[in-house]
Amino acid sequence: MLFFLALAACDSEPLACDTMAAYSVNVTVDAPNAENLTVTYAVDGVDKGACDSWQAGSYACGVEVAGHFVITLMADNYATTTAEVDVAQGECHVEPEALTLAPEAVDCSDTSPSIVVNLTASDATALFDPSVLWIESGGEIDQPCTYFGDIEGGTQWTCGDGTPGDFIVTGMATGYGPATQAVTVPNSDFGCGPETQTVDMVLEPDA
Repeated sequence: MLFFLALAACDSEPLACDTMAAYSVNVTVDAPNAENLTVTYAVDGVDKGACDSWQAGSYACGVEVAGHFVITLMADNYATTTAEVDVAQGECHVEPEALTLAPEAVDCSDTSPSIVVNLTASDATALFDPSVLWIESGGEIDQPCTYFGDIEGGTQWTCGDGTPGDFIVTGMATGYGPATQAVTVPNSDFGCGPETQTVDMVLEPDA
């Protein structure tokens, strides 16, 4: 569907063209039951913000703007989707383009860990009785991370409760001083759990 709106001003000279302005890109979205859906656009590398919408599933981006458009769709439980299109300038108006975005649905039943910690020693020896703790920033009680397996020169641990947020992780082992690191875990692009962060933590021997 193409949207038009009236121009508020015109020259005093007679115009050969009509006084209607065309939207540059008209977008149809096929994303059943999508929540927190946004459609934004950029033109020639400059972000322009959200597209206009007057009914569910239909968006209009840019008014009489020619150039290279990048349209981005984000919604909970859907993968972020982008599309690119070039809008030409006609004799009187831009030549509108139309496209359909059908993002891929994401299965949120399997939640990823918030943080993965690779725990090793600076002297490259095997750690004795290693452990890793995590706590949300401002929290009161440290929680144990889960041992995931051995890696070259150390062990790997998964931490957090499968949510985004600000965390502090602490690695320890007998004969080594503890190491602590603050970690910010953002939400995933599709609003389905955290974007897992990996921390490489190296312990130093006790003096």
